[in-house]
Amino acid sequence: MPFALSISWTVKGDAMCISGKMGTHCLRFRSVPGGLQGWDGDKPDLKFSR
Repeated sequence: MPFALSISWTVKGDAMCISGKMGTHCLRFRSVPGGLQGWDGDKPDLKFSR
C-alpha cells in the first residue's frame, strides 16, 4: 500500500540533515562511481545513484 512521506532537509556545515516524523538524521556525502554515498560517522548510510 503506497503512502506519502513528508520530509525536509537543510545543510548544516558539511552535512545534509533530513528531518521527518522519525526525527533528524545528518549525513556527510562523498562522490562514488554513479552517485553519492552518505556516511553516518564512519558507517555508510543513504546512497543516491543514477
